[in-house]
Amino acid sequence: MLPEDDILKEVRSALEAGQRARAKDLLTRLLRQDKNHAEAWVWLSAAVDTTRERIYCLQEALRIDPDNQAAKRGLAMFGAQPADPRLVIPPELERRKWQVELDKPPKPPLTASPKRLALYAGAAVVVIVLFSFAIFGTQLSRSKQSTPLRTIDFKPVASATSATGSPPPPTATSTPPGPTPPWNLLAEPYTPTPAYVRTPHDLIEAYSIAARAIEREEWDKALDYMIQAATSQPGTADIPYQIGELHRRAGNYGRAMDFYNQSITNNSDFAPAYLGRAQAGLSGGLIDQAAARAALETAVTLDPILPEARLELARLDLDGGQYEQALEQLQVAEMILPESPWVYLLKGQAYLALGDPTKALEEARRANQLDLTLLPVYRLKGEALQASGQWIEAIVPLEIYLRYIPSPDASAQIFMARSYAAAGEFEKAISAINLALEVDPNDADVLLLRGDYYLELDQADLALADYRQSLRLEPNSFATGLAVGRAQLALGAYRDAYLQINKMEKFAVSDEQKGQLYYWRAQSLEKIDELDAALKDWQRLLDLPEEATPAEWREIAQQHIDALVTPTPASGSPTAAP
Repeated sequence: MLPEDDILKEVRSALEAGQRARAKDLLTRLLRQDKNHAEAWVWLSAAVDTTRERIYCLQEALRIDPDNQAAKRGLAMFGAQPADPRLVIPPELERRKWQVELDKPPKPPLTASPKRLALYAGAAVVVIVLFSFAIFGTQLSRSKQSTPLRTIDFKPVASATSATGSPPPPTATSTPPGPTPPWNLLAEPYTPTPAYVRTPHDLIEAYSIAARAIEREEWDKALDYMIQAATSQPGTADIPYQIGELHRRAGNYGRAMDFYNQSITNNSDFAPAYLGRAQAGLSGGLIDQAAARAALETAVTLDPILPEARLELARLDLDGGQYEQALEQLQVAEMILPESPWVYLLKGQAYLALGDPTKALEEARRANQLDLTLLPVYRLKGEALQASGQWIEAIVPLEIYLRYIPSPDASAQIFMARSYAAAGEFEKAISAINLALEVDPNDADVLLLRGDYYLELDQADLALADYRQSLRLEPNSFATGLAVGRAQLALGAYRDAYLQINKMEKFAVSDEQKGQLYYWRAQSLEKIDELDAALKDWQRLLDLPEEATPAEWREIAQQHIDALVTPTPASGSPTAAP
């Protein structure tokens, strides 16, 4: 590892060369060694991409060092705090900086497109340099040669705590019917985000071979050579961690936990090991959510800019119904990873759970723009559209999600069925439900729903079979018991229908349930010529609060009452008044 001063000089050189990604990488590594390095936070403000990130970095620097003049100057530039006249850059320095640009010989006009791009890139570099100089003034004027750090890109594995992973786009062999996947529009696939640990081990050949194997996704080879590297250099924290990551990727959660624990033993301040411990422990059922949360909170305490730990905490909060708390974690993660689609996917799920489908849809669309291949986003879009009443519009995203997910998703099939039914495509709805029942053939609610769709297709015999199977699974279900009576009524078994519906009266608790009971029982009573009893049920329905029953039912009830109650004509002729 380079000395701290050399790293900061490398950062300045990278910024002057327009290599912001390299500068950000160097500073991130430095902050992981010392999260309270105020100067590194200030320099990071010049390497990040958005104004909000820059303000966040400068505020962190000022929190650590309340007298940090560079941080105050930067915040004043962005309007995040009042300007201090004492922090204004001396005019002579500003003039000297601009003089560099003014002294350059004039260039002929550039017309070719590549040259224009180069000009724009150069302008961006000048802006970054000027921004850095404006904040820092004359800091770090010394310069000397240093060797750049080598890095390893360890490709991430989707956490098993999420509802579904992020599978790669499927290999196209033929084009089956259905919606065109949006990722077909990509010129090239997305590149994975580099992982947290990139500690160089230049003297260990096995480590270098393992790193190259990871880049080529040769996992077995990477594991073999990483173990050799651990033997050559015992006592490190990152090598056992990476071995743990390889085991976790392979589903060997127990072995992964062993290596994460070894990493923590070697360095108890190594935050990623706590993150890996939580992920592997939850995936393998080796620890409960409380222990996982404790590990993740330790990781965040040790490294506040470890975004993966924030995402995992947000997932735990979502699972536990702590939706507002999940959004707080995700706000911090968004500051660190503004281009991560997972941040916006989880935010959308939280907003949907809070009953705000509009915001959920906004977050889903943003995640979709960042990564067209992230399949759970399509499910979120479908759910949010349905929650906002756009049932038919939800069909396309749900079809994309269900077409390409690697394993069945029964609940998503139910969402799909409801959208098909809203479009009047009951046969497609039944096909979707059949796929859901392949996952769980004894889901009483799904059987009830399929029965409803069979009834819509006038297939009352199939509906009755589903209703009866559902009733066997949940014998005290008011909705299912009433549905059996409805199917019998459709089949012409009127007395059986009356007897079945009448049995449901003891299960009718709410006004809505009572309204359903009266509506269907009155019809069955009319069919068996029990007109007085039917009249009473129609009247009971009208006596309920208006919001308890559909307006259409109330109109039907009034029509039946008018038909059943025949006015008695007056006898004789009217007598003249005396």
